[in-house]
Amino acid sequence: MTILFRTPQFAEAEEMARLHIACWREAYRGIVPEDALEKANVSERTSMWLQRLADSAVFVLAAYDDDIPVGFIMAGPNRDPAVPLADGQIGVLYILKSHYRLGLGRALMGKAAGWWLGQGGTSLGLGVLSENARAMAFYTRMGGRIIRTGTFNWDGHALSDAIFLFDDLEALTSSSPSK
Repeated sequence: MTILFRTPQFAEAEEMARLHIACWREAYRGIVPEDALEKANVSERTSMWLQRLADSAVFVLAAYDDDIPVGFIMAGPNRDPAVPLADGQIGVLYILKSHYRLGLGRALMGKAAGWWLGQGGTSLGLGVLSENARAMAFYTRMGGRIIRTGTFNWDGHALSDAIFLFDDLEALTSSSPSK
């Protein structure tokens, strides 16, 4: 296994969209209603990926295992009013279940934190579904603290969520390998 971190190319947008949906289905089965997961649309996700890849204010990085994408992160300025204490935001972080516990999430978080520090940022926020115990534990281990709990609307389904704040970005960057 050889892991490489790089920004996906525009030509990979559909492949990244398929990965995004696969990660949703793995991470949220039993948490998000099945009908909402099955409605995930590759065309819509591909369009979102093309927009994010074209946006110079958004940090996009993927982890590749022998040229196959297995995880990714997107971060940028905070555009979420639910996270009033953060100047930056991690919009998404997903890893395929086959690649859990390899340090990819830690590495991607560290690289995003380093990028945000380089942009003059001081903190990152992110939202997570509260029933996603694995993610809740991961973000806590990474130094995040819950600053708000509430409800997230996923395709008409009200789901409990938690907002994490990471305000020690230096500590997050030290968790990232130098690769």
